[in-house]
Amino acid sequence: MVLGTDGRVELANSVAQRLFQQPTSGTRHSFLTAVHIVAAQLQRTLADPDVAHIPVLALMDEAHGEVYRLRAEQVVGADGRPRGLVLIEPAAVVDFTNTVDALVQLGLTAREAEVTVAVLRGETTVAIAADLVVSPHTVHAHLRNVFEKLGVSSRQQLATRLLSAA
Repeated sequence: MVLGTDGRVELANSVAQRLFQQPTSGTRHSFLTAVHIVAAQLQRTLADPDVAHIPVLALMDEAHGEVYRLRAEQVVGADGRPRGLVLIEPAAVVDFTNTVDALVQLGLTAREAEVTVAVLRGETTVAIAADLVVSPHTVHAHLRNVFEKLGVSSRQQLATRLLSAA
Protein backbone atom coordinates (compact mmCIF):
# COMPACT_ATOMS: atom_id res chain seq x y z
CA MET A 1 0.00 0.00 0.00
CA VAL A 2 1.11 3.55 -0.66
CA LEU A 3 0.56 6.44 1.73
CA GLY A 4 0.56 10.04 0.54
CA THR A 5 2.36 12.89 2.25
CA ASP A 6 -0.77 13.52 4.33
CA GLY A 7 -0.75 9.92 5.63
CA ARG A 8 -3.83 8.84 3.69
CA VAL A 9 -3.93 5.59 1.78
CA GLU A 10 -3.43 6.36 -1.91
CA LEU A 11 -3.16 2.80 -3.17
CA ALA A 12 -3.96 -0.57 -1.59
CA ASN A 13 -4.31 -4.05 -3.02
CA SER A 14 -7.28 -6.34 -2.36
CA VAL A 15 -5.61 -8.09 0.59
CA ALA A 16 -4.98 -4.77 2.33
CA GLN A 17 -8.57 -3.69 1.68
CA ARG A 18 -9.89 -6.94 3.22
CA LEU A 19 -7.67 -6.57 6.28
CA PHE A 20 -8.84 -2.98 6.85
CA GLN A 21 -12.43 -4.14 7.15
CA GLN A 22 -11.93 -6.30 10.24
CA PRO A 23 -10.44 -5.95 13.72
CA THR A 24 -7.26 -7.83 14.49
CA SER A 25 -7.38 -10.70 16.92
CA GLY A 26 -7.08 -9.90 20.61
CA THR A 27 -7.16 -6.13 20.19
CA ARG A 28 -9.57 -3.32 19.54
CA HIS A 29 -7.38 -2.06 16.72
CA SER A 30 -7.66 -2.63 13.01
CA PHE A 31 -4.90 -3.34 10.52
CA LEU A 32 -5.29 0.25 9.34
CA THR A 33 -4.31 1.36 12.86
CA ALA A 34 -1.21 -0.83 12.64
CA VAL A 35 -0.38 0.68 9.25
CA HIS A 36 -0.61 4.16 10.74
CA ILE A 37 1.67 3.12 13.63
CA VAL A 38 4.30 1.87 11.19
CA ALA A 39 3.84 4.97 9.01
CA ALA A 40 4.26 7.26 12.04
CA GLN A 41 7.52 5.49 12.89
CA LEU A 42 8.65 5.97 9.29
CA GLN A 43 7.83 9.67 9.51
CA ARG A 44 9.78 9.99 12.78
CA THR A 45 12.74 8.24 11.18
CA LEU A 46 12.73 10.63 8.26
CA ALA A 47 12.39 13.70 10.51
CA ASP A 48 15.03 12.65 13.06
CA PRO A 49 18.30 11.18 11.73
CA ASP A 50 19.05 9.74 15.19
CA VAL A 51 16.06 7.39 14.86
CA ALA A 52 17.33 4.73 12.51
CA HIS A 53 14.99 1.83 13.17
CA ILE A 54 11.44 1.35 11.91
CA PRO A 55 9.85 -1.48 13.86
CA VAL A 56 8.16 -4.36 12.14
CA LEU A 57 4.68 -5.14 13.43
CA ALA A 58 3.27 -8.64 13.26
CA LEU A 59 -0.49 -9.07 13.38
CA MET A 60 -2.72 -12.11 13.14
CA ASP A 61 -5.88 -12.39 11.05
CA GLU A 62 -7.47 -15.09 13.18
CA ALA A 63 -10.53 -15.37 10.93
CA HIS A 64 -8.30 -16.62 8.11
CA GLY A 65 -5.50 -18.14 10.22
CA GLU A 66 -2.92 -15.84 8.66
CA VAL A 67 -0.09 -13.84 10.21
CA TYR A 68 1.16 -10.68 8.53
CA ARG A 69 4.28 -8.60 9.02
CA LEU A 70 4.03 -4.84 8.42
CA ARG A 71 7.07 -2.74 7.59
CA ALA A 72 7.55 0.65 5.96
CA GLU A 73 9.95 2.32 3.56
CA GLN A 74 10.14 5.75 1.96
CA VAL A 75 9.74 5.83 -1.81
CA VAL A 76 9.52 8.64 -4.38
CA GLY A 77 6.33 8.87 -6.43
CA ALA A 78 6.14 9.49 -10.18
CA ASP A 79 5.52 13.16 -9.35
CA GLY A 80 8.82 13.33 -7.44
CA ARG A 81 7.14 13.66 -4.03
CA PRO A 82 8.00 11.30 -1.18
CA ARG A 83 5.55 8.58 -0.28
CA GLY A 84 5.41 6.00 2.45
CA LEU A 85 5.27 2.41 1.28
CA VAL A 86 3.84 -0.02 3.83
CA LEU A 87 4.47 -3.64 2.97
CA ILE A 88 2.04 -6.18 4.34
CA GLU A 89 3.80 -9.51 4.01
CA PRO A 90 2.70 -12.99 4.96
CA ALA A 91 4.64 -14.22 7.97
CA ALA A 92 5.14 -17.68 9.34
CA VAL A 93 2.32 -18.94 11.51
CA VAL A 94 3.53 -19.48 15.03
CA ASP A 95 3.36 -23.10 16.17
CA PHE A 96 2.35 -22.67 19.79
CA THR A 97 3.16 -26.31 20.65
CA ASN A 98 6.90 -25.62 20.34
CA THR A 99 6.73 -22.03 21.55
CA VAL A 100 6.86 -22.81 25.29
CA ASP A 101 10.15 -24.67 24.84
CA ALA A 102 11.57 -21.86 22.69
CA LEU A 103 10.56 -19.25 25.28
CA VAL A 104 12.17 -21.26 28.07
CA GLN A 105 15.37 -21.24 26.00
CA LEU A 106 15.09 -17.41 25.95
CA GLY A 107 15.28 -17.45 29.76
CA LEU A 108 11.61 -17.56 30.77
CA THR A 109 10.29 -20.00 33.33
CA ALA A 110 7.81 -22.60 32.09
CA ARG A 111 4.94 -20.67 33.71
CA GLU A 112 6.09 -17.35 32.23
CA ALA A 113 6.25 -19.07 28.84
CA GLU A 114 2.68 -20.36 29.25
CA VAL A 115 1.47 -16.85 30.10
CA THR A 116 3.36 -15.46 27.10
CA VAL A 117 1.79 -17.99 24.72
CA ALA A 118 -1.66 -17.05 26.06
CA VAL A 119 -0.87 -13.36 25.43
CA LEU A 120 0.19 -14.21 21.86
CA ARG A 121 -3.18 -15.91 21.39
CA GLY A 122 -4.86 -12.67 22.45
CA GLU A 123 -6.29 -13.94 25.74
CA THR A 124 -7.24 -11.52 28.51
CA THR A 125 -5.66 -11.56 31.95
CA VAL A 126 -8.82 -13.04 33.45
CA ALA A 127 -8.95 -15.80 30.82
CA ILE A 128 -5.26 -16.61 31.33
CA ALA A 129 -5.78 -16.76 35.11
CA ALA A 130 -8.75 -19.11 34.70
CA ASP A 131 -6.88 -21.39 32.26
CA LEU A 132 -3.80 -21.61 34.49
CA VAL A 133 -5.80 -21.71 37.75
CA VAL A 134 -4.04 -18.72 39.26
CA SER A 135 -5.15 -15.23 40.22
CA PRO A 136 -5.07 -12.31 37.77
CA HIS A 137 -2.50 -10.74 40.11
CA THR A 138 -0.21 -13.74 39.54
CA VAL A 139 -0.65 -13.40 35.76
CA HIS A 140 0.38 -9.73 36.03
CA ALA A 141 3.44 -10.72 38.08
CA HIS A 142 4.47 -13.24 35.43
CA LEU A 143 3.95 -10.64 32.70
CA ARG A 144 6.12 -8.10 34.56
CA ASN A 145 8.89 -10.71 34.71
CA VAL A 146 8.48 -11.55 31.02
CA PHE A 147 8.55 -7.85 30.04
CA GLU A 148 11.73 -7.33 32.06
CA LYS A 149 13.48 -10.42 30.70
CA LEU A 150 12.59 -9.67 27.07
CA GLY A 151 13.08 -5.91 27.27
CA VAL A 152 9.53 -4.88 26.37
CA SER A 153 6.96 -2.79 28.18
CA SER A 154 3.58 -3.89 26.80
CA ARG A 155 1.70 -6.87 25.42
CA GLN A 156 1.81 -5.28 21.96
CA GLN A 157 5.61 -4.94 22.11
CA LEU A 158 5.86 -8.51 23.38
CA ALA A 159 3.73 -9.86 20.53
CA THR A 160 5.51 -7.72 17.97
CA ARG A 161 8.94 -8.86 19.11
CA LEU A 162 8.08 -12.56 19.24
CA LEU A 163 5.90 -12.76 16.14
CA SER A 164 8.35 -10.70 14.09
CA ALA A 165 11.09 -13.15 14.99
CA ALA A 166 8.96 -16.16 14.05
